[in-house]
Amino acid sequence: MRRKYIKLRAKEIIALAEDLISKKDYENLLFLENEIQFRRKTAKLLSPTLANIKDALKNKNEIIEEVHKLSKKVQNKIKENNDIDEKLELKSKKINIESNEEKIEIDLDIDERTEPEIKTTGNTKIDIHKIRPSSIDLIDTPNAWIPKIIDRGIKGISSDEFEKKSWSEKFYYSLDDLISELKKTGSTQSIEVLPGKLIQENDIDSDGYLYLFPTKTSAEEIFENAKVYLTISNVRLEGRIAGITLGNKSSIQIKTEKYLGEKTEGGRIFIDDTAMYESLRDLIGAEIGLKKSSDKTKGSIALGLNFPFAEKLIKNEYEFIEESLEKFNYQKEEQLNNSQINFIENVIKTDISYLWGPPGTGKTKTLAFLINYFCQKNERTLICSNTNMAVDQVILKCALEKNNKFIKDGKVVRIGKVFNEELNNNYYQDVTIDGISEKRSKELLEEKSALMNKRQKLEINNEKFLEIYNRFLETDRLISKQKQILKKGKDEESEAQYNEEQINIISLKIDKLIEKYNIRKNGGGGLRGLIGRSPETLKKDIEKNKIKILNFKEILDKNNLKIKSLLEKNHELKKLIEKNKNELKNYDRSEINNKNKAIVNEINDINAKIQIIENDIEDVKQVVINEARVIGTTLTKTYLKASDLNTFENVIIDEASMCMLPAIFLAGSLSEKRIIICGDFSQLSPICKTNNLAVKKILGNNIFDVANVIDLKNQNIRSDNLSMLDTQYRMNPSICSLISDFMYDNLLLSGKLNSDKILNSSILQSFPLTIIDTSTMIPFSSITNTGSKINPLNALVARNLIKELNKSDPEFSIGYCVPFKGQAKLLRAITSKDLLENISAGTVHSFQGDEKDIIIYDTVEAISNNFSLGPFLTATHKWSEGAKLLNVAISRAKEHLIFIADLATLDKKLPNNSFLRNVLFTCQKQGNVIDARSIVNLTSIGEELAKSYFQPSSINFELPNTGHVNEDQFFPLLYQDLNNAEEAIIIFSGFFTPKRIEEIIPILQDRISKGVVIKFVLPSNDTNGSFGKAQPEACEKVIKRLRSMGIVIDQRVRLHQKAVLIDSDIIWHGSLNPLSYGGRTLESMMTCREKGVALQLAENLALKSTSKRNSIRQWAEKENPECPICKKATISAKSKYGFYFPCEDKKCSGKATIKRF
Repeated sequence: MRRKYIKLRAKEIIALAEDLISKKDYENLLFLENEIQFRRKTAKLLSPTLANIKDALKNKNEIIEEVHKLSKKVQNKIKENNDIDEKLELKSKKINIESNEEKIEIDLDIDERTEPEIKTTGNTKIDIHKIRPSSIDLIDTPNAWIPKIIDRGIKGISSDEFEKKSWSEKFYYSLDDLISELKKTGSTQSIEVLPGKLIQENDIDSDGYLYLFPTKTSAEEIFENAKVYLTISNVRLEGRIAGITLGNKSSIQIKTEKYLGEKTEGGRIFIDDTAMYESLRDLIGAEIGLKKSSDKTKGSIALGLNFPFAEKLIKNEYEFIEESLEKFNYQKEEQLNNSQINFIENVIKTDISYLWGPPGTGKTKTLAFLINYFCQKNERTLICSNTNMAVDQVILKCALEKNNKFIKDGKVVRIGKVFNEELNNNYYQDVTIDGISEKRSKELLEEKSALMNKRQKLEINNEKFLEIYNRFLETDRLISKQKQILKKGKDEESEAQYNEEQINIISLKIDKLIEKYNIRKNGGGGLRGLIGRSPETLKKDIEKNKIKILNFKEILDKNNLKIKSLLEKNHELKKLIEKNKNELKNYDRSEINNKNKAIVNEINDINAKIQIIENDIEDVKQVVINEARVIGTTLTKTYLKASDLNTFENVIIDEASMCMLPAIFLAGSLSEKRIIICGDFSQLSPICKTNNLAVKKILGNNIFDVANVIDLKNQNIRSDNLSMLDTQYRMNPSICSLISDFMYDNLLLSGKLNSDKILNSSILQSFPLTIIDTSTMIPFSSITNTGSKINPLNALVARNLIKELNKSDPEFSIGYCVPFKGQAKLLRAITSKDLLENISAGTVHSFQGDEKDIIIYDTVEAISNNFSLGPFLTATHKWSEGAKLLNVAISRAKEHLIFIADLATLDKKLPNNSFLRNVLFTCQKQGNVIDARSIVNLTSIGEELAKSYFQPSSINFELPNTGHVNEDQFFPLLYQDLNNAEEAIIIFSGFFTPKRIEEIIPILQDRISKGVVIKFVLPSNDTNGSFGKAQPEACEKVIKRLRSMGIVIDQRVRLHQKAVLIDSDIIWHGSLNPLSYGGRTLESMMTCREKGVALQLAENLALKSTSKRNSIRQWAEKENPECPICKKATISAKSKYGFYFPCEDKKCSGKATIKRF
C-alpha cells in the first residue's frame, strides 16, 4: 500500500482522521491507518486517533475483509518500497525513546532504523522491483550530482596572458601545474618483482649497481630512465629503470647506488604517477626552449619536431591537398559502405581530417584499408592509440588481408607488448619488432645463447667457491652492523645516564619544594614566606616536577628497553660472526679474493660480449624501424621513442577522444603530410586527475571538442573535414537502440548482422536485454580504503551467472564490466582461475576498444551510507562523463547485454531523465527481468558454504538454498563459523552494544585460548548511535574489557562497514551490524567461501594508509597508530585535509598523522 499521507504532520493526521470518520470515507481511512503504523516517534500521540479509526472500520463488515487483504500487501510493499525510505528519512530526525528510567532524546543514525511492527506468519513474498520511466510526474527523485571543480588558473600566469600563448606553451604550463598538484597527494603505482640478481658491479664506467628483477605484475606502464623507489625487506632505496623486457618472461633492470648483494629477495617497485607527465612536459619544453629552473639534470634534447603542423591540428586549420585520387571499387574489394568511402576520400584530399567512429561501425576495417592504400603509394604511416588493444586490432586487420606483401616483407611493424592473442600467436614473427629482428638476427641470437650457457656453467661450476666468497662478505657486513649496534648502545647508555641524573636533580628539587610548602602552609618562612611563592603555587610546582619525573622515567624505560634489545641483537650477531669465522677458518681470504676476482672478470667479459650483441640486435631493430612502411604503437611510446621513430607522411591517432591533448600534439608533430584523428567523442574522455578547472580545460578535454569540429548539442552541425561512420555491425539492434537516441541523436543505424549464434542458457533465454534485479535480496555496497566501491552480493550473482553461461554456452565470449575497480578485484577473488581464463573482467575503461558476445554490466550501487549515486550513474546529458562511460559499457555487447542492478535503490536514487534510468526502463519493457535469488540458487548452500568446514546439517532450522540469509538466520550461522576459526577473526560493525557483545564473548574467549587472533573495527564512542551518545562511559568500559581479553580494537569516526572475516577464506558481508543488531529491522547478509576472499576484503576495508599485508593474522593487527603524547590508542578520522588520528582520550591533545610514502 502506498503511503498517501506520508507528508502530513501528526496534528494534521488527527484533524484529517476526524474529517474522514465523519464522512465515512473508509477507503482513505485505510491509508491513514497504514500511515500511523510508521509513526513511531508520535505513536503515543496518535494512539487515540488510531483507536477511533479502527472502531470506525469495524462498523463495516465488507471493509474488514479489505483490511486483511491490504495488510498482507503492506507486508510485501513495505519491505520493497517504504522501509528504505523510512530508514533514510529518519537519519536526520530526532526520536524520543521511552525507557523505564528516563526519556532520552537522540539522533537516529541510518543503521538504527525502525519499521512498523507487522506480524508475519510463514514466508513473505518479495517481488522484483519495477523501475519508473522518466516523466514530469517523477518528482521524488534527486537531482544529478555534479562534482564541483574550481578554476584556480595557471600558476604565475594571468588568464589573459595564458590565452595568448601557443598551444605548446599552454600544454607545458598546464602539465607543470598538474605535476605539482599530483606530487602533493603522493600518488604512486607499484609493480611486484620476484627475487633478483646483480648483473653489473659498480665500477668507473657503470655509475652504480645494475640488478635484474623478473616482474610478477604487468610492467607495461613503466618506461626506461624513470625514477623509481625499490622496497625490499623493509629497505627503501632510490634507482632508475635501465631496461625493460616485456612478454611471458618480463623483467626490469634497475640501477642503484646501493649494493644489495649478489642475489636479493622479491619486493615492490614504486613509480610516481607524475613520471609520465614529466617526460611529456620536458619533451615539449625542449622543443620550445623551456626548462624547469630547479631541474639540474641534462633533460630532453630538441628533436626538431613539426610543432607548426601540430598547432594547426589543435586549431583545425586544415588545407586541401592537390593529389589525384586513384579509383577503387570499394564495395567489391573491401565491402565498404558509403560513410566509410566518404571518410577515405576526405582523408586523401585534406592534410587534417577527423573520423567520428561510433562503436561497431567498422572503423578498424576502414583504417586498415587506408593504411594499405598509403603503403601502395610508398608513404610512411604511424598508427598509434591510447591502448595496445586498439593498435593490435588495426595491425591484425592488415595482417589478415590476403597476400599482403608489406606484412610478409616485415614492413608493418608493431612496437610494444601485443595484447591480441590472434596477432601474437599467428603473426609474431611477421609484425612484431622482436619477431622481425629475430629473423634478421639469427646468428647473433645463437651467439648470445652460447655465451649465456657458458656463463651459467661458470656460475654452476664455481657455486661452492662463490658461496664461500659471499660468506666472507657477509661476515664483513655483520661485523660492520655489530659496530653500529655497539655505537647505538653507547648512545642509549649516555642518554639513560642523563635521564637518571635529571630524575635525581628533580627529586632533590621536589624535596626542597615540599619542605618550603610545609613551612609556608603553617604561616612560617618569615618575610620570604610573605613575598615569595604561596603554598598553592608551591603545590603546583611540586605537581609539575612530578610530571617531569614521570616523563623522564618513561623515556628512561624506553632507553632501557632499547639497550636490552641492542644487547640481544649484539649477542645474536656475535654468534653469527663466530659461526662464520669457524666455518671459514680453513680458507685463505686472499686466495679466495684472487680466485673470485678471476671468476668475476671472466663473467664480466661474457656480460660485455652479450651487451655488444644486444646492442647489435638493437641496431637491427632500428634498421627494421627505419625501413618500415607502417609503425604501430601506443601514444606513450610514440613520444617516448620519438627520436627512434623518425618522421612519417601520415600519422593516424585512433581512440583519440580519450587521449590527452599534449600526447596527440607530440604524435601529430611527427607528420609531414597528413594527420588523421579517429575516435568517438561520445565515449571516454582523457583521464586528468585535477581539482583545477584551468588545467582540466586543457588536459581533460577531448580533441574533437577543442578543435571545434562538431556541435555537441546538435551533431548535424559539423566541420567539412569531419566524417561520421553511421552504420554499426556489432550490436544487436535492441542493444544499439539503447544508445542511438540519447548519445547519437538517432544518427547511428544498424546494418545487417552476420551472427547465427543461439544462446542455450535457460536463464537468459533469447532476450538480448536482461536485468538481474538484486533488490529482492537487500544488497549492501561499501566504500573501500581507496575510494572504490564493492558489493559482494552482486559479485556472487555475477560469478554464478558466468559459471552457468560458461557451461551452457562456452562458445560465447563474456565480459564482466563495472564502474569501480574494487568490484572487479572482488569478482576475481571469488572466482576460480579456470573460469577467469575464459572471461574478461575489469572497469569500463579497460573495455575501451574491446567487444564481447555477452556483456554483464554490474552497477554495484545498492543500499549504503551514501545518499546519492556517483556521476558515473546519474548522468542526464550525453556530453557528461557518466553518460559516455555507460555508452562504452553498453556498446561492448554484441549479442546480449545483462545489467545486475538493485532496481529498488536505483529507482529512488537515479535522477529523472538520467541515461541509466531510461536504459533500465527500456530493458525492463523490451527485455527480461530476473530475480537475483534464482541466480544465487544456481550454487547451492551445500556447495557454496561447505567448501571449508561449514556443516549446514548442524543448524536446527532449514537453510535456504542460497549463500544469502536474512536477519533471523544470520547469527546461528555466524556463531558456527566463529567456533571453527583457526587463524583470525576480524569484525567490522557500524555500531556496538553490550548485549550483543556479551552474547559473543564466550565464543571469542574460547578461540583466543586456541591461539586465534581477534580484531574489532568499531565506530568511535561519539558516533556509536544512541548507546554512544546516551552512555559514553559504558562504551569506554566495553572497549576496555574487550582489550583486556586480548582483542585488538581499532575505532573509526562514522564507520559504516558491516563485515565478518574468518581465517583467509570466509566472509560475511551485508547490511546488518554484527555487534549491535537488535532485531528491529529487515536486513540481509551474504557469505562467500573462496580461497583468499577474506584477504581481498580485508585489503578493501583497510585504511588507505595501511600497507599491504600478506596474511589474515597480519590484517588482524592494529592499524591506528598510538598517540604521540600519551601513547594510548587513537581514532581514525577524516577532515577536508585528509585522514588524521586524534587520541581516544578527550583530555589529551595528541594527534597522529599519516606519513605519506
